[in-house]
Amino acid sequence: MRKPEVPASAPTASSSYSFIEEDRQGTLLITIHGYFNDQAGRDLSELVNRSLRGDGKRFVFDFQHCSTINSMGVAELLEITLRITEDFKGQLVLSALKPFMADLLTLAYVIPAAQVAPDIESALERLVDG
Repeated sequence: MRKPEVPASAPTASSSYSFIEEDRQGTLLITIHGYFNDQAGRDLSELVNRSLRGDGKRFVFDFQHCSTINSMGVAELLEITLRITEDFKGQLVLSALKPFMADLLTLAYVIPAAQVAPDIESALERLVDG
């Protein structure tokens, strides 16, 4: 199991974030920490693209430690979600969303393209082989 932390590019007082990647039996679990903005979205996109190039098509994004997400972060997340679910016919489950995040991502049509689960274990159970 690998857990390398991907550092944010030049964290500032107003926006800092990090990701922790973990392989869970063929599913890439990415735990998001901090403030999810456009730069966080671009960095997350790089992680996803690397996995997609290696035939990884199952993802869980865990938002338990994410403090907030801004509109530019939502736009990046929509692009990532559609790349996974439409372009690569993969699966994405978002776990531990705060209520305001779930509402925002529903308005932006990230949900229902991505599934939602209350926690990581439930998210992993929603993914099926294929």
